[in-house]
Amino acid sequence: MREGVKIVTILIDGKSVNVEGKETIFDAAKRAGKEIPSLCYDSRLGSSEHCGLCVVKTDGKFELSCSA
Repeated sequence: MREGVKIVTILIDGKSVNVEGKETIFDAAKRAGKEIPSLCYDSRLGSSEHCGLCVVKTDGKFELSCSA
C-alpha cells in the first residue's frame, strides 16, 4: 500500500476487492478475474465512455465501470 492512498473495499459478485486511489471498477474487476464487456475501453488510453457496454450497478444506480 502506498502512503496517503485511500483504499476502499468493494464487492464484485460477492468477492471483496480492494480498490486503490483512482482505480476504476472496470480495472478492479479485471484484477479480480472478472471480465466486464467493453468496446471502447483501452487501458493505454483510458475511458472514452462511448459504448455503454460496461454498465454496472453500484449502490442501486447504474454507472459505467470504466469511469466509476
